[in-house]
Amino acid sequence: MFLKSSFWILASIMVFDLGLVSATGTAQTPQVQRQMPGMQLPKLNFPDGKSVVEIPFEVEGNWMVIPVSINGSRPRRFVLDTGAQGTVLRNPEIADSLNLKITGKMAVRGAGGAGAGREASIADNVTFNIGGIELSNGRLVVSPASSDSRTMATHDGVIGRTVFATLVVEVDWEKRTVRFYEPSKYKYTGTGTILPLTFDEGGRPYTSGAPLPLRQCGPAEARDRPSEAGIEGSDN
Repeated sequence: MFLKSSFWILASIMVFDLGLVSATGTAQTPQVQRQMPGMQLPKLNFPDGKSVVEIPFEVEGNWMVIPVSINGSRPRRFVLDTGAQGTVLRNPEIADSLNLKITGKMAVRGAGGAGAGREASIADNVTFNIGGIELSNGRLVVSPASSDSRTMATHDGVIGRTVFATLVVEVDWEKRTVRFYEPSKYKYTGTGTILPLTFDEGGRPYTSGAPLPLRQCGPAEARDRPSEAGIEGSDN
């Protein structure tokens, strides 16, 4: 998840389709890792004449929320989450208005596998639109209704790997904007370091690094520097 921090700017560029991540530092040669297993990528179409699209985002309850249209609907509020394996509609009350083609069912549980199992619907051939960028032939999981009122309090769903495996993503916390670049036309010109990634069976990206001694960083920073860290936009 993305967590709000008022003390520093997150301006990271994640290039998941090439198997690398750029961050602040010295540029290095990209190292391509294996592709994510079982990943069905949507078809990508940018607006005519554009190779980059910038949209504003909101921060609510420590979530980064962006507008996402589904099958031509009005923009819905989706959390942009680097840890989300797919795209999930968490507000089933609007499912009937999205012209979804339900193709199957799947069992779901709460966080960590807790709680009684429930059944979610799977919709295929879904078209997502983010700021004019069209991601077609995608998949959407429609979560069953939740007894937790907080689930739909601030957003309608969560989108993650669909975006990060298809687009180059740049987040600017100071300006509260996120830019999406067409990968085939993107060229990194910053001074960041390119880190090699590996992917687990769920498609989550990981990179390796050495922990800093506690005397060189604060407790919060030390916690964020394990020897192998998942690529997660979080500050705790």
